[in-house]
Amino acid sequence: MAERIKLEVVDDPIPGPALSTPPQTVAISAAANNDPSTLSSQPSRSRDVAGTPASDSQPAYGQEEKKAVFGRVPRSLSRRLERAVVELRDEFEDLTQEQVLAALLHAHVDPKDHAALARLADTVRRYRSELYRR
Repeated sequence: MAERIKLEVVDDPIPGPALSTPPQTVAISAAANNDPSTLSSQPSRSRDVAGTPASDSQPAYGQEEKKAVFGRVPRSLSRRLERAVVELRDEFEDLTQEQVLAALLHAHVDPKDHAALARLADTVRRYRSELYRR
């Protein structure tokens, strides 16, 4: 069995006020560094199904603390986002990539809605088929 390396992963890679969640420890098998299915993480706080701290009432998005979401995407998709922001600035002059991503999450990601999850799963399947297309 391969030796397991302990890494400390910071949830929020953008410097700023204190992180909304403490760092998580992730164990990665040295033999499977590129296989995401080998990652195991242990969240350190109680969370609801959506991965946000459990609470009875959610404040409006504008009043919520912001949390950075970091992920690498293919360069062509990054360019699409940049171009969409430029095109939409005719309507929203102060539009940011952050707002576009948040709007997409708001519209398409709701783990409590089974129909929305099914649509998201279809979207992920279509994306993955493009990702691994040769």
